[in-house]
Amino acid sequence: MIHSAAGYENLPTKVLMEKLEAKVKRIQIAGQILRYLRKKNGLKQKDIATKLGIVQQTYAGYENGWHEPNLDILIQLANFHGVTLDYISGRLFDEWLIEPFFNLKENNQSMTDIFEHAKRQNEDAIKFSDIVMDKRIHNKD
Repeated sequence: MIHSAAGYENLPTKVLMEKLEAKVKRIQIAGQILRYLRKKNGLKQKDIATKLGIVQQTYAGYENGWHEPNLDILIQLANFHGVTLDYISGRLFDEWLIEPFFNLKENNQSMTDIFEHAKRQNEDAIKFSDIVMDKRIHNKD
């Protein structure tokens, strides 16, 4: 749920609507990612809600794009599923992935294809950061 318009009072209506549409799209993408991860792991909404200490209806709202999880909940979800905040929030999706998300039939791609590609990108980024950190640690000795 989008709670605050603070800082947006003086924006032209068109710009405000664009920002609102972008935020709604991000919330919808995050909800689809949460649903994908839950189903992939054979879990029920109630299972995850219990783990988070929230009611099932609130969690369902996250998956359906009705509510926006706060940062604490997003961190708990990322840790629970073993993914990054970028992954769970949809930030790993390039433009060519966001459009297929909303036009799956036109692009003949399944949600699984889209998420698996994003996951591979995420795994590659993690491997790269591990290599960089390992080299930095060894170069300090």
